[in-house]
Amino acid sequence: MTKIPTATHHAAMFTLAALVCFSGPALAQSGGASNLEAAKTDHAQAANPQVPANSPTKAELKAKRKAERHRARVAKNSELKRLEDAGYQPGQYDPNYPANLQNAEKPAAGK
Repeated sequence: MTKIPTATHHAAMFTLAALVCFSGPALAQSGGASNLEAAKTDHAQAANPQVPANSPTKAELKAKRKAERHRARVAKNSELKRLEDAGYQPGQYDPNYPANLQNAEKPAAGK
């Protein structure tokens, strides 16, 4: 009488086959155990990266983003002011919306 392999037996055999097939070439390509220490060192450096001395701090990055937002807001507000001076009224309901904006952009572009 032959014994039928169980699912556990199949899983164990698959794991063993995968271990033999995939770890052999990896060790052969990497030079075996000699590169194991280098790999550990690389992993440790990746886990604890050294921050270069000239990189900006978190506060400096935040100040830079704030200044960029301020410049963008000033530019937007000045453009809106030029359009309003040329007759555009953004709060007003107008079924001819694109036309009135385009009409206001013509004189505003010349200023």
